[in-house]
Amino acid sequence: MDNKITRLCKMMLIPVLVVSLTACGTTASKGDKICAVKGKSHKQTIEELKDEQSKHKKSKTGKKKAKRSKKKKFNFQGDANHPMVKKSGGRLLFARELKRKSSRKNDFYFAKYIDYDKYFLKDGEKQSFEGRYSNFSNDKKLNLTKGQTHIKNATDANELLGKVTFNGKPIKLPMNFKDLGKEYAAFDSVDFSKLNDDCYPLYIKDTKTGLILHTEVPTVTNLPIVILRILDKNSRDIVTVNVDKKDNKIYGIGSSYYYLKQCTADLKVNGIGIGSTLNEVYEKNGIPRDIDDAKKSIIGKGGLSYFNGEGKYDRLVAFYSDCKKCKWEDFPVVRANTVTEVVVWFMEKDSLKNDK
Repeated sequence: MDNKITRLCKMMLIPVLVVSLTACGTTASKGDKICAVKGKSHKQTIEELKDEQSKHKKSKTGKKKAKRSKKKKFNFQGDANHPMVKKSGGRLLFARELKRKSSRKNDFYFAKYIDYDKYFLKDGEKQSFEGRYSNFSNDKKLNLTKGQTHIKNATDANELLGKVTFNGKPIKLPMNFKDLGKEYAAFDSVDFSKLNDDCYPLYIKDTKTGLILHTEVPTVTNLPIVILRILDKNSRDIVTVNVDKKDNKIYGIGSSYYYLKQCTADLKVNGIGIGSTLNEVYEKNGIPRDIDDAKKSIIGKGGLSYFNGEGKYDRLVAFYSDCKKCKWEDFPVVRANTVTEVVVWFMEKDSLKNDK
């Protein structure tokens, strides 16, 4: 992976690392939160996740309504006249602090799109590198233990950019917030050109939907983009987006589910997403441009990435796998070579010219 793409990945990952404790310490309704606290085995935790999925499926089909405890409200004291949100006419509020009620660390949240039996190791189970989790593709042309860059005859990222879906809905970069769904449309009125170092940490809340745009630290204020987490009304991660401050459009999108952050949005490229394996990425999308070896990668993850650098924009579609045992011993370990993060970038070539 060349220096520019490495920097792109680092830019996506740095905010995740910085805000990970914040993300894992958020509070949600009891029906949505799974606590990975000491004394609980992986088996118990996974069973709870599966049980929560089952409740939601029954509730959706009308067979059985899932019981919910009362939702805890956040004390969001925002400014409707801040320059960044003034155009919204009072619908959006700007704040530099989100007051939360205390919660236990190491909380994580279920996602409807994950098959937990295939995603996590069971309690006491060892990693297996057989079948779909193998380090080698069926045709033996893909070796996940050997990092490579600029691989010949790789699939062009342009072939994949037209096959991106967000919760099953086709999307195409660059795009507006409304293209993610009508519930996100109000964020199109945010004036990101007014963003400066005094705005961090940043919280912008939609008073109608309860959704929140958030970024913790000014990691990229010298660049024309800002990396933002979209949070639901219970302050859980939905997805991460990269917005160009010049035109307020989304040029990048990413979703992840592992111990640092659990996004509830199902982001897929060509039908492949979190919970798929790197072998399945290769089988569906073809030869990648780069292969990251987790043991040697600067971003600490294994993965496959597809790239196109023709014309005005650099385009990147990447699938990463973080299957190492996390520092929180009670968080289940992800199975080998399983996709834990999907990233799609569509960025102007000169957007990193001030990156040092």
